[in-house]
Amino acid sequence: MSPTSPDQAGELLQRQQARRRRVRRLMRPLPRRGNLARYPILKYFAGPARRMPFLWSYRPEHVRPALYIGSILTLLPLLGVQLVLALGACMLLRGNLPIAAALQMVSNPLTAAPLYGLTYAVGSPIVTWLMPAAGAAVRVPTALGAGALALGLVLAGSIHLVWEVARRRRQREAQALRVHRSVNRVPTGTPEQAC
Repeated sequence: MSPTSPDQAGELLQRQQARRRRVRRLMRPLPRRGNLARYPILKYFAGPARRMPFLWSYRPEHVRPALYIGSILTLLPLLGVQLVLALGACMLLRGNLPIAAALQMVSNPLTAAPLYGLTYAVGSPIVTWLMPAAGAAVRVPTALGAGALALGLVLAGSIHLVWEVARRRRQREAQALRVHRSVNRVPTGTPEQAC
């Protein structure tokens, strides 16, 4: 996808700038290196977290674990401590904290009941198949955990696939802009030297 005209290059540049503005707007409420101390419990971990560059990196090797960490944790019935667990898991698995934190916003007091009902519905047959003689005291929490793991992996896999397609598209667009800029570079010096 190499732009052949300045109009196509301008359109690519505008799309790139609009995407950056959308991402900045979405990132505003999320924990970042500079505002980590504003979060009630996370502020106790702000010092060590600031010194871990992978928590703030958007490289693919740091985004992938964050997608899976965040997707599984958001479906676990741990409302209220998910962000702290996401921070701990990101520190251990070298994941991106803002992405894992953004996925924690999926489960909130309004969506908790439907999400946990769905995870139980998915996890219950798994637990019945694996532990047929388990009592209700063991079956319910285990079904919630198994369902969260199964649905979290499916959710994370889906998000990962969409992210990978979008990332490759952005790379092609950036490459096309670099090619356009290098082809249309104005020579330096006086007009006599350029000839």
